[in-house]
Amino acid sequence: MSLLDEPPLGLQIARGRLAELNRRVRHRLEWALAVAVLGVLVLVLYGGGSAGVPLLIGAGAGLLLMANACDDRRRLLVRLVAQDDAWAIDEVRSAAGRLLSSKERGRLSRGLRLAAEAGTPGPQDFAVVRPERAYTVADRLRRLAATIGDTRIPVPAAAVALCRRLLSESFLSPLYNPHLSERDLDRILRAIEHEVGRKRSA
Repeated sequence: MSLLDEPPLGLQIARGRLAELNRRVRHRLEWALAVAVLGVLVLVLYGGGSAGVPLLIGAGAGLLLMANACDDRRRLLVRLVAQDDAWAIDEVRSAAGRLLSSKERGRLSRGLRLAAEAGTPGPQDFAVVRPERAYTVADRLRRLAATIGDTRIPVPAAAVALCRRLLSESFLSPLYNPHLSERDLDRILRAIEHEVGRKRSA
């Protein structure tokens, strides 16, 4: 299953998942901070011995778990922006605004250029992308990179989000996953190009 084959999330399900991830992030942060404070108190009370070290290690693990939940939340928001029908959710609108910022458009443009370079013969910086896939679409990736990188050109948030997913979600992206077909890659790029072209002609 590629990016375009995922069934869209309904608003109620999307809200529920976001609420659960927000709770998970908050609870893990609270737990990590509480354990860290306890670890510091043990170190102070016991004269700097090793008794509090396991607690501090546990707090670090809690922060890692929180970071994982934050990453899951970010991926869900990008998916909802790409879905282009969840604008009733405030967090989705905020995520779309961040994706369309100059900083994020610049990062995405550089990522698309690096992906295109993966199809060029010789040593590459973006070796994770399958070279044979990048080779066939390198010119299209470069054109998208130029358009998205030029902040004077309006681009739809859904197209930017789909580009982001194409570059970052390796299991669902035919740029990385050899079990997905080149046709899937063409479909995704055509969907992005259609949205970008529609916005420019509007």
